[in-house]
Amino acid sequence: RRRKRKTARGSFDRASPVTERESAHVCVAACTMCVAVRVLLVACSLPAGGGVLVRPPLLAEIAAGALGGIAKTALFYPLDTLTTRAEVQRQALGAEVQFSRPAAPAPWPRPLELYRGLAVAILCSLPYATVFHTANSLSAGWLSWLLPALVPDALAALSAAAASVAATTIGVPLEFLKHRAQVRAPGFETLASSLARARADPRALYTGFQSTLARNVPYNALHFGLYAAVTRMARALLSGAHSPAIAPFCGALAGALVSFLTQPMDVLNTRRQVGSAGLERTGSVWTSLQLIAKREGPSALFRGWRPRCVLYAVSAAFFFSVYSTVLERWPADW
Repeated sequence: RRRKRKTARGSFDRASPVTERESAHVCVAACTMCVAVRVLLVACSLPAGGGVLVRPPLLAEIAAGALGGIAKTALFYPLDTLTTRAEVQRQALGAEVQFSRPAAPAPWPRPLELYRGLAVAILCSLPYATVFHTANSLSAGWLSWLLPALVPDALAALSAAAASVAATTIGVPLEFLKHRAQVRAPGFETLASSLARARADPRALYTGFQSTLARNVPYNALHFGLYAAVTRMARALLSGAHSPAIAPFCGALAGALVSFLTQPMDVLNTRRQVGSAGLERTGSVWTSLQLIAKREGPSALFRGWRPRCVLYAVSAAFFFSVYSTVLERWPADW
């Protein structure tokens, strides 16, 4: 018995061996980062003619962002729920006994369960879009005044990063309530019960603030920067011709690349907000990511990447299609 206990305790401290699948995930992440950097470098080397970033009216930008956000959330919400449930599943080797065995696969949810938390997500879309696009527009104006020689793609990336910091104050409570509803946490079954729990403990709404910020800033910076870069490249290849397929194609490509790169931060953020995080609940983001990789293997950081990449590819294509359409048809005198 003493030998068995010793062996069991020793297995908790050992990191899991790196398998071929985990090595493939690391290689794909590195290749994706190289592709993203290469796209930005090629786009920056293109002539800036016709690529000057012209800011739309603030009201138009808020309306376009809100409509695009609500539409993509309502259409592709089941993929978001599947991603959340995949990220929460654990196969830990760490310090807690209940995680010493692989977790049983979760049963396939019924169709209506895939829409749990949709009301909260739609309700918070308008204030989130208002804060994000207002900060994005103001940051772009200030940056273009401070750095007039900045290329449009870098300007879009930096302004989106600054807007992410401001919008996190709205986004963290939204994701907390949404994630709790998606995993069927007690007291978060309906919109009314979720809001009641939020009023009872407002501080709990900002669980995962640090991990959300670590995910949203690089995500939005790369997403809007890559979208601007790929759009400029596509128009240069088409000799400046306007095609309705440019916005969805460039949005899908940027969404898929950036969602894969930010998957580890999303896994950590989801676990913290649903309350399934163990020792990685506290500490810095980097320390928590290292702890997950040590206890469950590097592949745990990319758990749920397939539905998330599909989700962000199709939703980004739809979002930028709606976003660009609203801006193009917005009345000039508004």
